[in-house]
Amino acid sequence: MKRPMPGIATGLLVVGLSTTAIANGSPGPDWAETYFRQGGNDAPACGACHAMAAAETSGQVGPDLDVLQPDRAKLRAALRDGVGVMPSFAQALSEAQIKAMADYVAEAVE
Repeated sequence: MKRPMPGIATGLLVVGLSTTAIANGSPGPDWAETYFRQGGNDAPACGACHAMAAAETSGQVGPDLDVLQPDRAKLRAALRDGVGVMPSFAQALSEAQIKAMADYVAEAVE
């Protein structure tokens, strides 16, 4: 009796889990950068309002993130609760996505 090769079965399982994670709204590799530039979940791109060199955006409604250099905690709070004219994104983004975006921006502006 031939047995399936473990590498193939494992690879299919990983691909299946990865697809499920993306379908369930979990951020995958490069998710935050893409969302910053293009938006999604019925929300505009962050770069439509914010300038940030790493994302090559030049929005002028919100602060220039390269100048402001917010830390992760401030970014998470702004995304969850909104700040100034920026609305809350708590309905559009999961907690994992908020964390991924905060990590991306904080690293990009260091």
